[in-house]
Amino acid sequence: MNTISINNFNLLALLPEIFGTLKKTEEQEKSLTFASAVNGISKFDMPYVYHHLYEGRRLSLKVEGKSASVYYRAHKLGDLPYISAKRLIDLLETGYGVRVKIKKLKKVKYFPADDIQISLNFQLLS
Repeated sequence: MNTISINNFNLLALLPEIFGTLKKTEEQEKSLTFASAVNGISKFDMPYVYHHLYEGRRLSLKVEGKSASVYYRAHKLGDLPYISAKRLIDLLETGYGVRVKIKKLKKVKYFPADDIQISLNFQLLS
């Protein structure tokens, strides 16, 4: 039986021995998730739709050349930052599908949202 000395304790190295290695399911291996901010939300249609937005609300994306825009129905909310848009386009070209949801929404009562954080969940299409 292995004994652990308190002075030389490295729990992270022992985790695989204690709990075994965690195996991802096929669905987890085929999915990726990352978050991104939405830029320029005050410039577009936010004042018309802010009262319909809440955390967890599904949104859509539209890729236009090297940029990507975030939409709620037919209303443009803003654009993804260049780095996020580039990553999105690369994943879409390699065969991933994407679902977009509002992760965090900062708004004050009776005023349009100040900040929107979205969650991009990619699933490998077979």
